Amino acid sequence: MFTIPRKKHFLNIEEFTSLCEREDVTLYIHCSPHNPTGKVWTKDELLEIKKICADNNVYLISDEIHMDFVRPKEDFVSVASIIEDNDLVLVTTGLGKSFNLASIPHSYFITKDRTITSDITTAMGSRYNVNTASSLALAAIEAAYTECGEWIDQLNEHVEGNFQLISSYIDEHLSEYLSFDVPKATYLGWISFEKSGLDADTVHKALVEVGGIAVSPGKLYLDAENKHFRFNVASSRTRIEDGLERIRKTFEHLGK
Repeated sequence: MFTIPRKKHFLNIEEFTSLCEREDVTLYIHCSPHNPTGKVWTKDELLEIKKICADNNVYLISDEIHMDFVRPKEDFVSVASIIEDNDLVLVTTGLGKSFNLASIPHSYFITKDRTITSDITTAMGSRYNVNTASSLALAAIEAAYTECGEWIDQLNEHVEGNFQLISSYIDEHLSEYLSFDVPKATYLGWISFEKSGLDADTVHKALVEVGGIAVSPGKLYLDAENKHFRFNVASSRTRIEDGLERIRKTFEHLGK
């Protein structure tokens, strides 16, 4: 893992290069847009990552499962758009996030590496006995990409509205304890309670016991004392409002 400074969010080229130069590193799995930070990679950054991987014979796999949740959507650049013939690069994604299709097992990849395409096809047939794609999954993918653009646009408007609601609510009711920046991508926002002065264990215990709300703590991704919790906004406006009220109840209780 390489460092993404919280404030500037730029690629640490030196550290990434040093990791790729290690003899025990042969594969880099890239998350684009990045989860959990919500970072949207620029084309220049992606080209630099691709070059460093190629220079060190490190295979690059770009996981782009959150590709449809970028604000504004024009900022997203897929690694697929910079692949050249025989590059050791593979892009993988699916519709589980964008269209809530986790119930239809599927995923797909894009590459110009003929060797790995053959290897994957052989492995899927011999190891997993899956020689053909699910006809239901293929129909869902085709429908999603040819008929559902308007639905995705409306979904992103809803997600953006939920983020703005959280930001406004915190500014109005909880600015003494919390701060929040709308992420550039994903539907997962990180709320900071650094201003509260409270420790992470106290906050997360109170969120469950006082607010009756379960959120992902920052310690799952960084250090044990990380003073953030994750708010999933891919839900109805009513549930978001209810969650905010529960958070408010929690911090007003802790502030007594």
